Amino acid sequence: MQNGNGCIKPEQCGCFYHGHGYEIGEILWTEGCSEKCICSAKSTVRREPASCPEGESCTLNNTWGCARKAIHAEVVQANINIYRG
Repeated sequence: MQNGNGCIKPEQCGCFYHGHGYEIGEILWTEGCSEKCICSAKSTVRREPASCPEGESCTLNNTWGCARKAIHAEVVQANINIYRG
């Protein structure tokens, strides 16, 4: 088989899945992150049930995946007036 750089063995080929090419070992997530798909040797995509780890949520940033949950913090500046009499 050929890639852009010459001939390679079939077991070194990546995967073509839903119109996109992936390298061996690359992981892609389904919408909602309920499954992850792993590109295996010989152009095989292995699907397995999955979920995001604790502290992460499923987000869409060009592709679906798990990312740390955003922490929203509000800092309020306190003015303290001290009166000495």
